[in-house]
Amino acid sequence: MSYKNPALGLTAGLWVLATVLGFSSLTRYSATPSEMGLVPTRWPQASGITRAATGDTLLLFAHPKCSCSEASLEELELLMRSAPDSITAQVIFFQPKDRSAQWSQTSLWRRASAIPRTTVVSDPDGREARRFRAVTSGTVCLYDARGALKFCGGITAARGMCGDNLGRRAVLAHLRMGDAEMRQTPAFGCPILTPN
Repeated sequence: MSYKNPALGLTAGLWVLATVLGFSSLTRYSATPSEMGLVPTRWPQASGITRAATGDTLLLFAHPKCSCSEASLEELELLMRSAPDSITAQVIFFQPKDRSAQWSQTSLWRRASAIPRTTVVSDPDGREARRFRAVTSGTVCLYDARGALKFCGGITAARGMCGDNLGRRAVLAHLRMGDAEMRQTPAFGCPILTPN
């Protein structure tokens, strides 16, 4: 095939190349785990979050403006609907120190509020995220009634991706059998403690 207009052929070729490179870059970004903090193995004594007196407590730390966290909340809802009634969950949304609590009350907040046995709270200046060393939106920490860490990590397979994943399976295994081989999975999301 010969082109009468070589510029048109070059433009089409560059467009295809840009599309392939863009898609490849986006795929690599969504599948690259985010930073994980060293989550404390015991519930921090200074924490203002109430731990369940009986049963397990699951914490999900999130940035209220992180679109990736929509998938984490969908996975949390599936998890809570499948989990034993003895577990309670709390979603802790970052709130900058110079913003009101309403700043955190986005559509993600409303979504989290509808999840069974789940409480939603603001985290002014990210104090609790710092105490639990949760640096990525979507980080889950599961503690037992004695305050021992059972699991930490993400409950999605990639950034913004719903569906079967190792994190959700590991949490359910801990809840149903008391223990599981997997204690940590990567988290996929935006940084929690951001200036904007």
